[in-house]
Amino acid sequence: MNRKVFAHLHTLIYATLVSMLSISLTACDSETPETDNNNNITITIDQYGSRTYCGASALDFSEVEGLKAYVATGYDGETLTLTRIMTVKAGEGILIKGSVGNYEVPVIERSDENALNMFVGVQGRTTVYAQSQDGIYTNYYWTADTMNDYFRLISGSVVLDNSAYLQIPTAWEGPKAISALRFDDGEYADTENGK
Repeated sequence: MNRKVFAHLHTLIYATLVSMLSISLTACDSETPETDNNNNITITIDQYGSRTYCGASALDFSEVEGLKAYVATGYDGETLTLTRIMTVKAGEGILIKGSVGNYEVPVIERSDENALNMFVGVQGRTTVYAQSQDGIYTNYYWTADTMNDYFRLISGSVVLDNSAYLQIPTAWEGPKAISALRFDDGEYADTENGK
């Protein structure tokens, strides 16, 4: 092997290793829930009272007081329907609502719920664009702040570890933001198209 080729190959290998190490460090710095000795996952709800989530384990929310989990089950062009669930499969994207605090959620062996879910779960740091690569889906990211909670159109945004984004068929021609949310437990929110 000639010296130039060897030097180039060495540089490529080094750059790849540094990149892999950087990705590993980024994943370690992210908000990854921890399992305690009772086989629970700790999930934190911040001052905005909601977040998306995706975990590596199936979870049982049925006995967790003050915390509700939802899957996205329908969109009629204006209102997104969110259906409450009691258990969630590993790798499934969900929306969680609750008061500020840390919640201990039991890990279970498996869940059979969530046959229909328009959330896409993300366990590793991933860049998601407004449309899927095949153009069939439009993607939205959950935004919660002091004024509004809504799904906004994604535009090269980074979706953090252990979270989810909403994916609706592009043919449904969704708006830039989906702010009308219907929760199947009787709650309705409409924040006038977000920000």
